[in-house]
Amino acid sequence: MRRLPGPAVLAIGVLLGEIVGFRRLMALHGIYFAVALIAVVSLLVLAPRDPRPPADAIGLPFIGFTVPLIVGLLVGPFFDVQQWQRAVELQRQGESIARGFAVGGSLFFTMLLLNGAVTLAVTGGLDPSGFMGADGRLHAESAVTDAVAAAGGPAVVLYGLWVALCVLSTFDSAQAALAWFVPAVSRNSNNALLAMLPPGLLASTAPVLVLAAAVALTAWYGGGHLEYFMILYASVFAACSATLAQALYRGRDARALPPATRISGVVSLLIISVGYFEQMPALMIVGSLMALLPVALDAIKAGDVGIDGGGDGDRTDGKGSFEPDPPAALPAKKTAPSAAARTVLNGAAAPDGSDASHEGAHDGFFDGKWFEVRLTATYADTNSVGNIYFANYVSWIGKTRELFFRHCMPSFDLKETPFYILTRNFTHKFIREAREFDQIKVRLRISHFNRKFVKLEHQLFDGRDDLLGEGEQSLMFVTSADYRLIDIPPDVMTAFSPHA
Repeated sequence: MRRLPGPAVLAIGVLLGEIVGFRRLMALHGIYFAVALIAVVSLLVLAPRDPRPPADAIGLPFIGFTVPLIVGLLVGPFFDVQQWQRAVELQRQGESIARGFAVGGSLFFTMLLLNGAVTLAVTGGLDPSGFMGADGRLHAESAVTDAVAAAGGPAVVLYGLWVALCVLSTFDSAQAALAWFVPAVSRNSNNALLAMLPPGLLASTAPVLVLAAAVALTAWYGGGHLEYFMILYASVFAACSATLAQALYRGRDARALPPATRISGVVSLLIISVGYFEQMPALMIVGSLMALLPVALDAIKAGDVGIDGGGDGDRTDGKGSFEPDPPAALPAKKTAPSAAARTVLNGAAAPDGSDASHEGAHDGFFDGKWFEVRLTATYADTNSVGNIYFANYVSWIGKTRELFFRHCMPSFDLKETPFYILTRNFTHKFIREAREFDQIKVRLRISHFNRKFVKLEHQLFDGRDDLLGEGEQSLMFVTSADYRLIDIPPDVMTAFSPHA
């Protein structure tokens, strides 16, 4: 069993992941599972039983490993590209994401239980072939393999089939997810170093696979063990994954990690590492829970003060002074929302069952929390070299914001309003150029707000869904009589809250 052709299984898995589509890969994994289930059940019947009684493993050392394992399994999928690909594909196919993950999670948990059953059956839960690692801890990664190999006969074939199918299903899905994810990241990146590399290399999964292999070989020859990778997944990765899940749930920008997440991840890693090497299970438990601390505190805070709580909102310069911009362009008279706005405002479906996203796209519509306007670039939008003049991107964002205001506050009257909405600051990052007749999508949403300021996030995409640019702007509110800074008016709070 030590000569199992790992590179061959890796090559087959990568090949299948490259040439098999997502739906066929799902069917293939169903076949894998059925065959593996037959193999492992047969193995449990045929494999020799260890005559020794099961070890009494339930205690603090057992819990010290179990809690980090549970934390990693619960929040890990949010940091897994394979899971995101499955969710996106299920959504595109009109399937239920929750049902798909419930079924997949159940099958995965079943495989874990079967693997544990095989381990318990052939080793008695003890360490018949344990060895002292370089870290001073007892390890037994090869205990099951050695026990089955010593038994010989059909058990070896069944065990080899079980292991090969488990490994194969991991490699092919990893290749499929990387082939789906890596080109998009490379295409949307403006990193100067990546720009120097050949496009074909950037679109390939080979660099990622080579890097993964290098890390694995370094760990192997350096005397590393599987537990070292588990520590990362239960600390640094868990903190990032939990923050990502919370940001998505609450409609925040999920691309930037808050400092608290980074700090908690590092502190969690240090505590778990000390607990592991010093054989202090209590520290391993505390360390794994430490990774979830920022998310837990933020959730408590949100329950006390409402949406986002204004913890990281805008602030004045500390002196209370500012130079107001001209009033934001809002409708000068009462204007009823368009048909598209009525059908999708607050996420409601169109009364006639039609797809509101195709109605009044130039007038704007809501896609979840995002407000979207679609337009076509024309010759008038270009400059002397044929691409879109940079100021027009800002103009399109301004138009989208005005339409967003109209959809949210259709009764706003600029002549009678006691307040103005002013632009406090505006930033935009240009990523790539658009050209004449490109289909442009401008998306805008409320990223967060506090008592006085509202921050809007915007993105621009072309017809291929390539990111053209992104940025944010901050709004403040002043009295129409003397431009005095005020809290967000109740009417605005009521209008904006459903979309925050």
